[in-house]
Amino acid sequence: MKKTLPLLVILLCISSLAFSQIKFGVKGGFNISTVSFDPDPDLDITPLASFHLGGFFEYTFQESMNLRAELMYSGEGGKLTGETIGQIIDNTEDLDLELKDKYSFLSLPVLFKYNHSSGLTLEAGPTFNFLLAARFTTTRKGEDARESISVDFDESVKGVDLKFAIGAGYELPSGLSFNLRYSASLSSIYTDEYTETNDGLEGTLSLFQISTALPVFAK
Repeated sequence: MKKTLPLLVILLCISSLAFSQIKFGVKGGFNISTVSFDPDPDLDITPLASFHLGGFFEYTFQESMNLRAELMYSGEGGKLTGETIGQIIDNTEDLDLELKDKYSFLSLPVLFKYNHSSGLTLEAGPTFNFLLAARFTTTRKGEDARESISVDFDESVKGVDLKFAIGAGYELPSGLSFNLRYSASLSSIYTDEYTETNDGLEGTLSLFQISTALPVFAK
C-alpha cells in the first residue's frame, strides 16, 4: 500500500502533464451592475450599464479541467433616485435627484473552469477587484435645467472588493467563446471609518457580465 500510493501520485502527475495546455487571449463585454445598502435607504435603486475589457490566461491540467485567470478593467455601480437624496444633500423635501454611483476596478478573477465535450463551460471562483476610482454624480431633475455635480470618494471605499463568481458559457471549436457570469461582494465595499461616520451604512456590489473571448496564443 505504501508503494502503491506514490505510484498513483506519479501516474496522476504524468496524466496531467499529458493534457496540460496554456492559452492566452483577449476578452470584453457588457456589465450590468447594481449596489445594495444596509440599512436599506428609502430610494429606488436600478442597474447601471458599463463594460469590461482585458485579457485572460488559461491552464488546462486535465482534458476538461482548467484554471483560468483574467485581468480586466471593469466599470460597476448603480443608479439611485428619490426625494430622500434631496433631503440629505439640500435639506429640501420636494427635490428630486438622480445619483449615479460609479466604481472603476482592475479585476482579477481566478476561476476553476470545466469544459464539456459539447462545448458547454462552467466556472466558479473568487474575483479580486482593485479600486481605480470611485465617483458619484448627482443630477437635479424637474422643471429647471438638469444640473450635475460629480464628487470623488475613493478614500471612503476599500482598496480591494472581494467577490465570488459563478458562470456558464459556450466555446466553439475555433476557441471563440461566449460567457455569462454573476459575481457579488462578500463584504461591504466601504471603509470602517466611512461606515462608522454614516450610521453604520454598508454597501455591496453585484454584477452580471456578458462576454466574448478569443484566444490569441495556445500551446
